[in-house]
Amino acid sequence: MSDREVNLLRLHEEREKVLKQAVQLQGNRKKHYDRKLKKRMDLKVGDLALLFDSRKEHFLGKLNLNWKDPYKVIEVFDNGSVQLATMDGEESETRTNGHNVKKYLT
Repeated sequence: MSDREVNLLRLHEEREKVLKQAVQLQGNRKKHYDRKLKKRMDLKVGDLALLFDSRKEHFLGKLNLNWKDPYKVIEVFDNGSVQLATMDGEESETRTNGHNVKKYLT
């Protein structure tokens, strides 16, 4: 084998080694990141939930209520959105993002 062929083989081996290290490093970073994530309570049909009032988001204060009255969960969709209804049974016109809803604990 010539020196050129030997160098090409070494280069190929080094690339494979670096690729394996990069994949391992990404896996370690993912594990570390996932450990810090907070799990949200899973909403189910029939649960009571509070709706975040984004209009009051900028009016900070101790006695300000940022969550609206309890609603009933009518349907939970795969993309994370939720269909809500008031306690009187009046269904809302639009879906709500699941991040704007939290479970109402009685």
